[in-house]
Amino acid sequence: RGFCWDLAANADPDINDSKVEETGTFSTGAYTGSITGLTAGTQYKVRAYATNSVGTSYGSVQTFYTLSGEPTNHAASFTATANSQTQIDLAFSAASTITNAAGYLILQRSGAAPTGAPADATSYSVGNTIGDGTVAAIITNTADVSKSITGLSAGTQYYFALFPYNGSASTINYKTDGVVPTANNTTLAPLATTSEVSGPALGSQPNPILISS
Repeated sequence: RGFCWDLAANADPDINDSKVEETGTFSTGAYTGSITGLTAGTQYKVRAYATNSVGTSYGSVQTFYTLSGEPTNHAASFTATANSQTQIDLAFSAASTITNAAGYLILQRSGAAPTGAPADATSYSVGNTIGDGTVAAIITNTADVSKSITGLSAGTQYYFALFPYNGSASTINYKTDGVVPTANNTTLAPLATTSEVSGPALGSQPNPILISS
């Protein structure tokens, strides 16, 4: 018994394709196994099989993706600069400087650094929640070295974490180990509220006219 597999684009796998097998005498029931030597970022078909003196029978076909190769490093630099009451500008090393990096995911949190991390094989959009943070941006151009985060609150400290990734959709692989680069800054303070009453200056009133009878 064992598992046989092939590329998803090919016909359903059988024992003439790649397989992992164990031999011996077994009782009926579920069994498990591991498949190795697969290609990164690739879709496969797999199914279980069992063979006896009568022949070979197969389980249902399952499809899966392997993850893309994980980025080898984190960004060498990452900074945050307050631009206005509602905007912070981020600067970072281009993803093209990291082997196996196709871009970055940026997490944001106010008041403290985000502690969550993206999950492999999961795609996110801006505004999605990851742990105690929110996705502030997805950088898909490997040449990009900056991103402006807008819509922030005045006078608030924001923290950002930068995760390189490779692949897309079911193959996406984030680098979450090691020291994840973080940066923070505080948006400009809100404008002070003032009030002013205007009117004619003292001494500028016309002289009164006395009328007698």
